[in-house]
Amino acid sequence: MDFLHNFAVRARVSGSPWRGRAASARWYLVPFALAFLVFLPWANSYFVADDWPVLKRLSSTPLSVEVKAFVTVQSGSWYRPLYELLLMLCWKAFGLNPTGYHLMSLLLFAVVSVLLGSLAESVTGDRRARVLSAVLFVVLSCHAESVLWISSFNELLAGVFFVSGVVAYVFFRQRRSRAFLAAAVAAYLLALTSKETATFLPLALLAYDLLFSRGEDKRLGWRWVGPLVPFFLVGALFLRIRFLAGSPYDEEFHSITVYRLIRYPAQYAFMEVIAAPVSFHFTPRRPLFLASTMALTMCALAVCAWFALLSMARKRNLKPLRPLGFGLVAAASGLIPVALLVTERTAFISSLGTALVISTLFLAAVEGASLTTRFGRRAVVTGIAVYMATNLVVLQDRARMWGVAGSITKGVLSQLSARTRDLPEGAGVLILGLPDSYQGTLVFRNAIPSATQLLGFPRPVHAVLDLGSQDLSKQDQEIDGYLNHPGNGPAVRIYHYANGVLLPLLAPPMH
Repeated sequence: MDFLHNFAVRARVSGSPWRGRAASARWYLVPFALAFLVFLPWANSYFVADDWPVLKRLSSTPLSVEVKAFVTVQSGSWYRPLYELLLMLCWKAFGLNPTGYHLMSLLLFAVVSVLLGSLAESVTGDRRARVLSAVLFVVLSCHAESVLWISSFNELLAGVFFVSGVVAYVFFRQRRSRAFLAAAVAAYLLALTSKETATFLPLALLAYDLLFSRGEDKRLGWRWVGPLVPFFLVGALFLRIRFLAGSPYDEEFHSITVYRLIRYPAQYAFMEVIAAPVSFHFTPRRPLFLASTMALTMCALAVCAWFALLSMARKRNLKPLRPLGFGLVAAASGLIPVALLVTERTAFISSLGTALVISTLFLAAVEGASLTTRFGRRAVVTGIAVYMATNLVVLQDRARMWGVAGSITKGVLSQLSARTRDLPEGAGVLILGLPDSYQGTLVFRNAIPSATQLLGFPRPVHAVLDLGSQDLSKQDQEIDGYLNHPGNGPAVRIYHYANGVLLPLLAPPMH
């Protein structure tokens, strides 16, 4: 383990943001390539859930309408024009080929990881943080949904501009170049037009200034406060407009309780930090897997935290506290807009700060291990390896689930196409038991009838989804309402989904 000691005592300070960066640019290829390697096996995964209504809308929306959306805020809807525009360009380029969309998602994800590595190097002054933080970000277990679900495109796009804005601002403070400040403001505007999750980016910039850029000058002079003003003004104006316009989740935000304010951030912490393998919206199907992955990650973090504290105590080195504090604020700034809507995809921007915090902890642990015996060094190396490997295992498991969800969707739609081809005139189709979700991954939620219309099915299809034990009476009412609707009488063909197969029912279901 002598290599660990050598690794720990290398030159750490990077100096200028650009010094040596061209010569060492090859190190940025490590997380970039890893991002593709991790998710490439699922690049052919089929469309699921909300992908279908989004694609259906894009197929009938002129490009000029999407361009005008930048200056239009519709009441009760989202404001994400850049996301919509990029997705429309993908639609025109790829159509119903999901591979093109997934490759675009992978490209955005890889870019985010590289930018995070640059940010980590700048705030820690340590070249090793460049690769460590980026690789850790790539393997975090909470990223499967945001990368593999096409409807989560907006998270990736907002993430690109969120971290770009922070990096540009850090370079502005380090280089004192107004060009970087202008780039940071532009990135913030683009992030806001991608998704609302980026709204509180100015908090991360304020944290950077408080922790890093003020130096010995403790006065709140205009030269220090001035650069932050455009960000806070833009953010305040955006919040004002969005609150006035409303959103589809207004009901969620109007029912805020202390319990939810405590529980939901804790759930995000579970997903981002200790590799909880499923979103807590769903009951885990494999409790032993859940318990073992959480135990492994917590033990690995505990070992690294011990040696990090040892390093700071023995060497009286408080330098890691500043990037740790900055990472926590960055994570919180991405969490505030989504703190009451717990899903894997909405953890994406927050996980940028989480990766920075954990990688800083790992680097401090390496420093602490260099002060101890060979056993201590091995413990730290093992802890870092176990943490990353456990996250990667959970991430691959979640990615596999999204692949299965896509296969279920493709199989059902293929069977439907064959079964609706020769139906008599006026006959509708009712499908019972289609899965709303599969082990925490969405399948047919909001997918039908958009999918059948987009694929050109000759007969209208209505689906009653299987929601488990939830709302059984509501499902029965939906079935009765469809069967008793004028024109849907004896001509209706009823099918029941069971283990991937659509089985015909000869009579209406009994309740």
